[in-house]
Amino acid sequence: MAYASSGVGASNHFAAELLKKMAGIEMTHVPYKGSASSRARCGRWR
Repeated sequence: MAYASSGVGASNHFAAELLKKMAGIEMTHVPYKGSASSRARCGRWR
C-alpha cells in the first residue's frame, strides 16, 4: 500500500509512520510538494 503526504517530516508523514510501526504493516511513502498535489494525485487512484 502506498500513501501520500505533503512532504518528508510533515505531520501526516509522521502519523503514517507511527501507524505503520504500531500496526506492523508495510506502506510506501510517496512525498509531494504540498498537500494540494498529493490530494489531486490520490483522487485519480480511485
